Amino acid sequence: MFSLCHRGYHLQPCDPPLRIHAPPLPVVHFLFANCPYEKERVAAVGKAGLFLKRAVARLATFPAWLTEASQRAVELSYLSGGKLWAVAFLTAQRRILYEGQTPAARHTNGGFWPTDSPLIFVLRRERFGEVFVHEMLHLLGVGVGFSDLAIKERPLCLAKGSVFRPQEAWVELQANLCLLPSGKQAKKKAMERLRTYVASRCRILLQAWGGQSGLCSLPTGSVHQDSDLFSYFFVRLALLLRLESSQQWDDAELLEPTTGATAWTALALKDLSSPTARVHAVLETEGEQHSWPASLAFTPPLSI
Repeated sequence: MFSLCHRGYHLQPCDPPLRIHAPPLPVVHFLFANCPYEKERVAAVGKAGLFLKRAVARLATFPAWLTEASQRAVELSYLSGGKLWAVAFLTAQRRILYEGQTPAARHTNGGFWPTDSPLIFVLRRERFGEVFVHEMLHLLGVGVGFSDLAIKERPLCLAKGSVFRPQEAWVELQANLCLLPSGKQAKKKAMERLRTYVASRCRILLQAWGGQSGLCSLPTGSVHQDSDLFSYFFVRLALLLRLESSQQWDDAELLEPTTGATAWTALALKDLSSPTARVHAVLETEGEQHSWPASLAFTPPLSI
């Protein structure tokens, strides 16, 4: 049974209770820390509920997958009396990375899910609904099946000892797809805007890291977070470019939780390690040639 205390915070259930019910998933109950304003709490849960229902509507187009995912959620909820929990801190600190900034730990996580737990954590007010959906997808099993990929192949540019976690890019991509607007042209424009944004963050990271082998480490000394930044931006950019060329926004393969996810991500990693792939052209700015393609090679070499 999990505790309502976490790292010194006393987490109080809301009165009246704030919760989301998006069948067939179990009810998600909210706990807030350091958020005394009821209006702010209600607004955050309202947005999270709207986004989760949109995500479930998309997942429902893959009924076999959704049945498996909801069963997983039900089993996890048994650890806390049949409930799922979302712990929200709603801090004002922003994660967005601007040009000229040095990448730091504050630019990595907006939330997290303790593995095999019935609760998720959302840390910031910024993009609360999107982060909530991302962590719920982790809980539902999106991103499983990456262990072999993560262990066998790692970008050379990452700091020694870092754990490469490509599932972060995959899960964030799934959250993006779940929240796309309706209509083919609207989806296309939304994905183009997302790709432009992600590419701009990649350029900032390249400038900050110097683009040389082994320099992708944060001032905090954390090798975990620099690998997440690489996955969240570089691997996701390669995935977005793959999808943009295929325009398979609703392909069932994209939500297959094991084989399909690993296959798509492996192709994206191959693009990153190939200087002739489109992702490298997209990352060039105003004709400037970066000296980083070799540092984006993987060890051992990709097998596909």
